[in-house]
Amino acid sequence: MSSVLEPTTLNAIAAYLDGRTRDFQQLGQEFWAVFGAGDNDRISSQVRNLQQVAVSATRFGDVEDFVKNQMGRTTAGADLWRRVGPGLLQQLDTLRQEAARMAAEPAARLRVALQLARGWVRTVVSEYLYRKAQAATGGRR
Repeated sequence: MSSVLEPTTLNAIAAYLDGRTRDFQQLGQEFWAVFGAGDNDRISSQVRNLQQVAVSATRFGDVEDFVKNQMGRTTAGADLWRRVGPGLLQQLDTLRQEAARMAAEPAARLRVALQLARGWVRTVVSEYLYRKAQAATGGRR
């Protein structure tokens, strides 16, 4: 069992992520609308935390569990997570299904799902940061 994905699988991952960019950007826009700039005009710690979990996760479920945990808290921030959480979980479920389509073997499926989640979160966070930059410059490009 190799821990390296085949080039055709890597190409399929890239093609899928590129094909879903608009959906992922929409979620980044929702993150901006809900979380805004965060404290002292820095990136919201909520957005950073999601990105960190997706990048460092060893299980795809860790990303889903993070979102569910944030939604289930009793703090004021949980209300914000409840606004974006359903869309996040829906997209994560779609990524899980896509990984199952791309890879039959469970270990490969995990690697594909993590690659998809990392590409997904990069697009979501990039769009969030783009919206943040637009707000800081008054919408100038």
